[in-house]
Amino acid sequence: MADANECHAPRIGLPRLEVVIWPEPSDDDERDRGLTDTDYAALEVWLCPWA
Repeated sequence: MADANECHAPRIGLPRLEVVIWPEPSDDDERDRGLTDTDYAALEVWLCPWA
């Protein structure tokens, strides 16, 4: 992505932009953060109040 500052930006007249370098994901980031049964029950009540 940093090459865009050197190759593309000058051609189309854009200023040099900051490049964000994101950290590698940790083991905590890799965990499944899906919905729990309680979450599904709350959603069902909210989405289908007539059921």
